[in-house]
Amino acid sequence: MKYSPQDREDWLASIHPGYENQTFISEDVAHPSHILHSRFFTEKEVMIEYISPKKICGLEYAWGYNCPAYKSKEWRMKWIEMIHSLRRLDRVIDNFKTKSEIIAHIHGDEDPKVVMQYGDHYFTTSGQHRLCLAKFLEVDQVQVSVRKYVFNRNLFCREMRLKRFMPKLIEYRFLSKFYKENLDHDFIGLNTQKDITYIKKEYIKFLIHRYELLISNPLKGIKNELKVFFSPERTSFINNDLELYRLDRILREQIAYNRRIHCNKTQN
Repeated sequence: MKYSPQDREDWLASIHPGYENQTFISEDVAHPSHILHSRFFTEKEVMIEYISPKKICGLEYAWGYNCPAYKSKEWRMKWIEMIHSLRRLDRVIDNFKTKSEIIAHIHGDEDPKVVMQYGDHYFTTSGQHRLCLAKFLEVDQVQVSVRKYVFNRNLFCREMRLKRFMPKLIEYRFLSKFYKENLDHDFIGLNTQKDITYIKKEYIKFLIHRYELLISNPLKGIKNELKVFFSPERTSFINNDLELYRLDRILREQIAYNRRIHCNKTQN
């Protein structure tokens, strides 16, 4: 870079005296991944709006600035370090001599200015140097493209319910301990004796309770097992309430399999 961190701070002070008195400059530049349960937010809509740069709390930029890749979990970048690091700031310093010229540059539309919105907080994804300058120069409002993200409560509840029963699914050998979460699907593939059984995640609680009931009372599943035996339909997909009866045959086979493994371990 042409200008050192101190050169950049001196230039900023000449353009906007007293900038260093703003409390945010020593705060962390947040990343969307820092949001609790950020993976459960889904994009709702994209709108053109005016926002206050004061509400910009961070940014998302691949392999640069505050990107957490290859950094320690505790590492954070400070806002003043953004001034030190902005890659196009050298050109701004050379080409714009007054604060009004810089503000006009900030409002220019030659390149997109895009932010992600989580509640009342914004993260820049494009136009970082102009939006960062807008924040430091205390610009009142800037027009940007806003990608609005909302918390998907149904998705959150579904995955937390699955997580709660994960130890049981592993214990009963329906899943490997190396199972990886996948939010894109509302079903899960279980390792069963004759095939992989795909079942809606919402039925996992029922599956575990039914499995444990059949352990204590095996006769409970015979009627449904016979119904499956004489049915031409496949049993490897459980998509709705009317198909739950198919589980009994699968669960009884899984119980028998787990008992054989237990007996073999006991004998050895």
